[in-house]
Amino acid sequence: MTMYSNETCSKCKMLKERLLKKNIKYDIEQDNFDELIEHGFTTVPILKVNNEFLTFHDAIKFVNSI
Repeated sequence: MTMYSNETCSKCKMLKERLLKKNIKYDIEQDNFDELIEHGFTTVPILKVNNEFLTFHDAIKFVNSI
């Protein structure tokens, strides 16, 4: 699982907190957004789970379901 984010994004911070609360291990990508752009995304956070890209709202739903 990889989270694409940046340091100043409030939604990114919220998603990170939710992941930590659930003890979900993830990698973080803050420098290379080429893969996101390639798939048509222009904002973060994006959570990549099993090659599926989840936007903020879908990522929160996913984390809450665990």
